[in-house]
Amino acid sequence: MTTDVTAERVIPLPPESVAAYAMDWRHDAEWTQGIRTAELTAEADGGA
Repeated sequence: MTTDVTAERVIPLPPESVAAYAMDWRHDAEWTQGIRTAELTAEADGGA
């Protein structure tokens, strides 16, 4: 048995900025349901 699930979240930014915002781990708790905090356990590529 398969179940299709659809989730939608509106990120109030211009379309050209949404991908960068959504892929930045520092914003995960703001827009990803079920995450209360996000932090790095090791330095990210590029030092961010």
